[in-house]
Amino acid sequence: MNKNEVLIQLPSDPSYWGSTATQADVSRILDNLQSMIRAQFAGYFDLTFERTATPRGSGVHSDDSDAVELISEWISDNWTAAL
Repeated sequence: MNKNEVLIQLPSDPSYWGSTATQADVSRILDNLQSMIRAQFAGYFDLTFERTATPRGSGVHSDDSDAVELISEWISDNWTAAL
């Protein structure tokens, strides 16, 4: 992974998104969130997305710790808009 590459793991387990979330809900939410993240950061970083039931740590991984912090914070502040 180089300094411009960022792996973003998105939680794909429906229970993460609420007790009534269906797989269709999760797919829609993750599509929205992925689009939002791309719109915000694709011009600055080489983004790769992974949908996984068990993201590691914050779910944002890169050799660039500033990128990890920036993207993690942005996701934390904006993820509800994807619902």
